[in-house]
Amino acid sequence: MENTSFQEIKDGLRRDFAIRDLNGSDKSIEAIAQDLGFSSAANFHRAFKRWTDLTPGNFRKLRIG
Repeated sequence: MENTSFQEIKDGLRRDFAIRDLNGSDKSIEAIAQDLGFSSAANFHRAFKRWTDLTPGNFRKLRIG
């Protein structure tokens, strides 16, 4: 983790928690975005797509993790 920025660590944790919640709960995508501190569901969608190449909805349909 040397030379890892705080933002990279934060993004990694957000990604991991998002994957956990999308796979293991029926929480709405909006609720997950809010729980993870995103200012909007749209911002969460963009970040999640950047992390996984899938939208949160498509990821949830696949139930991968």
